[in-house]
Amino acid sequence: MGAYSAYQNDIADWNKVPEKLGSERVVFLSGAFIFDMKNFWRAAAETGFIIFLFYSNLLMGEFTHSGAGQGKGLAWAVADIFTAANFAIAVIAALIGYLLIELVRSKL
Repeated sequence: MGAYSAYQNDIADWNKVPEKLGSERVVFLSGAFIFDMKNFWRAAAETGFIIFLFYSNLLMGEFTHSGAGQGKGLAWAVADIFTAANFAIAVIAALIGYLLIELVRSKL
């Protein structure tokens, strides 16, 4: 029994956007598409954490023996890692990581 089970028999209710169900769930109903805000915030938190780990790894790399961060300082290192290319890589890696985590979670 899913979040949309109350609406299975009444197709006219599928166009109500948003519909409040429970205390913390907002379900957007549009055709057969159901979007649960609780799942959205979980996905945002997980991908945000993966992006944080990516950038922290880049920052640590600037201060290793071969990195230039030791001589140029923290401000230079932070400016060096926050680029559009690094952000694109971080977002793509986070989405792939999230999908893999969800795949493993669904198999368990």
